[in-house]
Amino acid sequence: MEETKERYVLYEFLEYFWKKKWIFVVLPITLAIVAFGLTKFTEERPYTALKTVYLGSESKGSFSDPVLVKNDYGKFIDRSLRKNLEMVPNNRVVVFSLTGGSQSELEEQLDRVTENYFRDLVEDSERTKNTMNNQITALEMKKQQTEKEIEKYKGFLDREELDPLTIRDYLQRLSNQEDILFEYTFELTEEQNNLENYEEPRILDTVVSQQRSNLKTNVAAAFLFGLFLSLLLVTLLKYIQDAKRGRRYD
Repeated sequence: MEETKERYVLYEFLEYFWKKKWIFVVLPITLAIVAFGLTKFTEERPYTALKTVYLGSESKGSFSDPVLVKNDYGKFIDRSLRKNLEMVPNNRVVVFSLTGGSQSELEEQLDRVTENYFRDLVEDSERTKNTMNNQITALEMKKQQTEKEIEKYKGFLDREELDPLTIRDYLQRLSNQEDILFEYTFELTEEQNNLENYEEPRILDTVVSQQRSNLKTNVAAAFLFGLFLSLLLVTLLKYIQDAKRGRRYD
């Protein structure tokens, strides 16, 4: 008897839910429409512009320091957007980002920053290359001078009238000059390779994107909440109906 009663109660609830099925349709759809409208007309989806700059072979600290870069180059964009300017260093690459405003405005503002930054970066790169060229020139002159010293000592050693003590002294000097020549040759080769493999700074790419919309997520959440609310509402209505029926029997 008890099992039969439970089945009857379950059937009664299911029958009542079926009669009120319109609530399970209207309420979730209504909430989903409201969520769609609120999200569509109130959601802010700002644009973000990203520009990547390659620093080149020489990664100068001043050009990869976010605080210094923002202080030095933030003045090239509108005051309202300066707080949104960011620079993230990564090895020999820095990424500038700017958020807010329209797509065209962001591109224009960020171009202003990176153009001035890149100009100073190129000037610094040229100074570095000039320093390397001067170093190579100085090493070549030292090498030539050392080669002359070696030839001079070799010429002294070719004389027949030299005594053993003098020969020993010239040999020692010759050995010292040859060691110095080896060092100059090694340094010169290294500097020449560095100059040959030197990489210039360059601007890599620009990407403008818009923040992802929460429209689908909000609509789906509102619809599911509507189903849950419908279940609670119909259950409450069923409880009230049963309570009224019980009072009449009493």
